[in-house]
Amino acid sequence: LMDAAQLLGASTWQAAYLVVLPNLRKGMLVALLLTFSFLFGEFVFANILVGTRYETLQVFLNNMRNSSGHFTSALV
Repeated sequence: LMDAAQLLGASTWQAAYLVVLPNLRKGMLVALLLTFSFLFGEFVFANILVGTRYETLQVFLNNMRNSSGHFTSALV
């Protein structure tokens, strides 16, 4: 795409801004939505299996993030 844009007279920065970035934006949006839906589905699945009385590992790590960095790193 960069070569085609430069062949048509665009500079390197114009080609990157007008051709490459719009294509990356769509891919990054799809990756963000897939990641969010996967993590949300994992949390819901664990919550259904275990119930609300128990903390999942992600919730436990979030609650422990301010106390000990070594402990949370070991758990990860």
